[in-house]
Order: sequence, then structure tokens, then C-alpha cells
Amino acid sequence: MWLRGLPTGFNHGFRPEGGFGGVHAGYNHQFDRFVVGIEGDADFGRVNGGFTIPIFRYDARKEWEASVRGRFGYTPTERLLLYVTGGVAFTELKYSWMDITGFFPPVDASVSKAGWTAGIGGEAALTHRVTARLEYRYSDFGTTRFDWPAVAGSYEQHPRFQSVRGGVSVRF
Repeated sequence: MWLRGLPTGFNHGFRPEGGFGGVHAGYNHQFDRFVVGIEGDADFGRVNGGFTIPIFRYDARKEWEASVRGRFGYTPTERLLLYVTGGVAFTELKYSWMDITGFFPPVDASVSKAGWTAGIGGEAALTHRVTARLEYRYSDFGTTRFDWPAVAGSYEQHPRFQSVRGGVSVRF
């Protein structure tokens, strides 16, 4: 937490929890054993977390995330693709600060963010048109500052998310 731009010495990390589901679409082109592609996705759900310090409660949540990424892969066998992916990510973060004594009015904010995402994964052909994938991704949305004018303070957060994703794709 920061008070009028000066550090208070308070540093608090927390681990939000939740889950997402979504859709993805993309295009791949194969050159011998190498695959190059572009992909986009949109995920919806809820990830939230927070903490309480003496008389204040802080909550944060994310209800959606989307990305547009490049993808580069290698096919060690005919039915398996191993790949790396990276690109731009988008989300909206919702914050709230409240005084649990009720003395100060609560504050809510909604902040749209763009950042970056990168990951690795594998995709296996189940049939000629259907594949299954497993992917790890890391997303970083820079720094967000959330102000609470009633207490002349603000809170800075560096929202970063790690996710393991599974999916099924149908080729057209």
C-alpha cells in the first residue's frame, strides 16, 4: 500500500484462485516438421482473492481474459505437436477497498489492462480432424494503481497469472 506516493513499508502478496473456460481459434501452416500459426482465445470465469489488514479489506477479481498469439512448433511424430506461444493479452480487473468498521466509504474500480502472455504446450491428433491439447501459460499485465481518496492512499499491484489449460480443437 502507498500513502500519498510514499511507501508505507507494507507489502502483501496473495494468491487468487478460480477457474476459466473458453474458446480458441487459429490458423497453422506446416513446413516439413515445423508448424507456424496464429491463435486467439477468450476465457470466462472467475479468479478472485484478497486480504484483510487491521481494519481494511481488499478484494480483487478477474472475470475474463483474451489473447492473440503467435505459435511455433515441431512435430516429432506424425500425431504430436510440441510448441511455444506468445503474444498480447487483455483483461479487466475489478478492485474494492473497504473499511470493515464502516467509518470510511468503500471504493470500487474496474481497470482494463493489456499485457503479454507466453507459454508452452503439446497437441495430439485424436483423429484426422480432432486434436487435444495441454498448455501452460504465464500472463503479465504490468502495474495497476488503485486509489482510495477517503484515506488519502492507494494500492499498487502487479497482476500476473499462471494457468494450465486443456482443450479440444476441430480442424475445418
